[in-house]
Amino acid sequence: MSESLDAQRYKKGDHAKTHRRLKPGPERNTVEVEQDFEKLMRDGYVIIEKLIPLETCTAIKEEGLALLGQTGRNPFEGHQTQRVYNVLSKTRATDQLAVHPRILGLMDRLFEPGFLLSQSQIINILPGEASQGLHHDDAFYRLPRPRQPLGAATVWAVDDFNEDNGATVIVPESHTWGNDRYAKRAEAIPAVYGHGRGYAPASLAGGVMPST
Repeated sequence: MSESLDAQRYKKGDHAKTHRRLKPGPERNTVEVEQDFEKLMRDGYVIIEKLIPLETCTAIKEEGLALLGQTGRNPFEGHQTQRVYNVLSKTRATDQLAVHPRILGLMDRLFEPGFLLSQSQIINILPGEASQGLHHDDAFYRLPRPRQPLGAATVWAVDDFNEDNGATVIVPESHTWGNDRYAKRAEAIPAVYGHGRGYAPASLAGGVMPST
């Protein structure tokens, strides 16, 4: 019994002391977060509307546009898509997105304590871009499906998301599929939202979710 307790204590510790660790508070354990989590586990995605004010969206767009310029290096990134990687090292405008309690509350339920942000980027799809192929973000893990979540993706819409300008498309319940099933384009639906009001479609990385 003592060995089991020691193992549990070890898993929950921040042994490297490398990253600032946010302690969960009551704002990450609300009825809304629990409802979001139920939808996420059922469908493989959840759309949460109006998480940040319009003024914040405007500020992110102003600073983000100044960073844009480089387009994708290959068809997957998109030759007509501008991308900025490691955004948190280039601007403070997006800091609150990385620590939003509504999103972190979902991560608390998906993963062990001490989960990390693996990447942050800005994506701006230009006219004439081709659609990305349907894909799993965690396809590089050589583990059979279905499986426990190994990652999650959150897309923040600071502009309108619609079918014409490249809204992310998702395949509902694809996170429950085995390795023998592949998504068809006809099964995908667009995660559309208007008014440019900072919404976040959070998706399990095991689901099929292209970025364009």
